[in-house]
Amino acid sequence: MGVPNNLIPKLEKEYRQAYTKHSHHITIFPEVKNALDKLKQQKITLAIASNIPTPFLKEHLQRFKINKYFNVVTGQDDCTEQKPSPKPILITLEKLGSKPDQSAYVGDMEEDIIAGKRAHIQTFAVCRDESYHPSWKLKRQNPDFFISDLKELLAILGMI
Repeated sequence: MGVPNNLIPKLEKEYRQAYTKHSHHITIFPEVKNALDKLKQQKITLAIASNIPTPFLKEHLQRFKINKYFNVVTGQDDCTEQKPSPKPILITLEKLGSKPDQSAYVGDMEEDIIAGKRAHIQTFAVCRDESYHPSWKLKRQNPDFFISDLKELLAILGMI
């Protein structure tokens, strides 16, 4: 992204300190636990491929008591490349023993949809009023599905 190599360690250190300081502000959306319950009840294997540092990611999953839903968690520290590279998704699929044509990726950032497309996997773009990326950024990547919450995902999958 144009950052000089000699500045990267300093920026990463500052990012991790700021992330730790402000991570208590992170919350999950109201329908998440219900959606995860329904997906697990249907024996759908769930995993995470994220650009978030792995320790922070696992901490949040435990704090929100949703870590039990995921068979595999791939964070920033588990991969040499980050999204929009497809590598985090492909590594996650490899850990699961799954194939792209048998899988889908749900994300709320443009990088998620780009990575999913590059991994040749079906993509669901989630865009809420509170989303970090506006709808036009997500739509320009042509996700397979464009939804506003996980209830819509369950409806598409025929679970509600």
